[in-house]
Amino acid sequence: MGETIAIRNTITGEPGTEARVYDITGGPQHVLDFVIPRGQTGIQGLPGSTGPVGPQGVPGSAGP
Repeated sequence: MGETIAIRNTITGEPGTEARVYDITGGPQHVLDFVIPRGQTGIQGLPGSTGPVGPQGVPGSAGP
């Protein structure tokens, strides 16, 4: 039987760190954990335009 690969975990690492792959079991049945760094926080985008007015909601129940 040939080698197999299964993905066990994908973890978010800290910004600026390297991506890593750990082979937890070794061959021939590899189980991998991935560590992928989170990107840096970007700048705030420009506000979007105001959308159209939505439909009127359903009237609520009358009080006592």
